[in-house]
Amino acid sequence: MNLLCSIEEFRKMFSLEKKFKAVADIERFVLEVAQKELDESSPYSFTWERQEVSSRGCNGKKVVGYTFYPKFIQKNKDPQLEKKELQAKVGNIAGAYGMLDRTVSDYLLYNLNMTKEEINANKALFLTAQQTLPNLVEHLADLRERAARSGKGTGWIINGLKGKIK
Repeated sequence: MNLLCSIEEFRKMFSLEKKFKAVADIERFVLEVAQKELDESSPYSFTWERQEVSSRGCNGKKVVGYTFYPKFIQKNKDPQLEKKELQAKVGNIAGAYGMLDRTVSDYLLYNLNMTKEEINANKALFLTAQQTLPNLVEHLADLRERAARSGKGTGWIINGLKGKIK
């Protein structure tokens, strides 16, 4: 998705109405600096190009705006954040490749009546518990029984699971 922005919109968006009267200064002190910083440290950056119209000025062109093009820089992506994003995707909550065992996901869905969104919101916890605790379904069943006796809900079970992992 590209963004077309006039000079006036750009100045207003970044509160530059009273600064950088020359277009060259906007490009040098705002656009180029922002682009350089993002290119060095962020997985998301941009490129831009001038939008010009014919003019009677010294070079025959007048800058009326900019078109911005987003770009992704893979080398700047945080691996921990990427792992967390992958774990949070709804898609497949059960199966191979580091996902939840079918028995665990079925128990969460059908016995604890958790939605896929609730499971995915806590997927890192369930994956850790699955690796740490020998039979996770038994631990979940125990927590469910204790929660039912004390009138507690899903949040209590999740906190109890966190305690068992520690």
